[in-house]
Amino acid sequence: MGKKYKFRSGLNKYIFIALAFYHAAIIVPFFINNYLWKDVITWYAYTLLAIDALILLPLIFNTYYSLEDTYLFVFQWPFTRLKIYYNDIFIIDSDLPSDASKKQKKKYGFTNKELVIGFYAEVADRKEKKIKKVKKYIAITPKEYDAFMIRIGGKFTSAKKVASKLEETLKINEEEHKKKKASVALERRKKSEENKPVDVVIEPKKKTDLNSDFYNTENSEKADE
Repeated sequence: MGKKYKFRSGLNKYIFIALAFYHAAIIVPFFINNYLWKDVITWYAYTLLAIDALILLPLIFNTYYSLEDTYLFVFQWPFTRLKIYYNDIFIIDSDLPSDASKKQKKKYGFTNKELVIGFYAEVADRKEKKIKKVKKYIAITPKEYDAFMIRIGGKFTSAKKVASKLEETLKINEEEHKKKKASVALERRKKSEENKPVDVVIEPKKKTDLNSDFYNTENSEKADE
């Protein structure tokens, strides 16, 4: 098994500013004793604190991208657990390709410096009642951008090499299987022909033969008389 690499998402400075104001809105009510609607505002602060602890902070600080042996794992609490196999990746770029639509792209990160990954995903087609592969794009923002590019490039290249070798092996095995299958079918055909019963056809006597026998019998009887 190869080594795994985990990269956390980078954070934009505006996110830090927004978090500062958000936490101020939580903390301030607890330090002010005399104001109207104290109970309502206090419960409001408790609600913001619960959202902060359960959703907001884990979402921002626990979004990461893990380079596993055979796939890239994108985790974004609590919404996303995405596996992208290296063999399904067809492009790694800093921007969305011109032939792709913005609807195809989903963002998993919090900085402006995005890394767009295009990959094939299996989608069920209800009309044709089959599974087909479609192009999808995701934008991630690893904190250590350059290191991530080096690591995923190595994983991607090695995965493609392994896939090509596996494909060649499968082709060879398939050809050998076809040859064995053909030889077995040929042997069975030969055995069936050898064991096939021979049809014996007895031809009826011709009229001339019957007449000649009749006349021969009649002449022999006359000779005896």
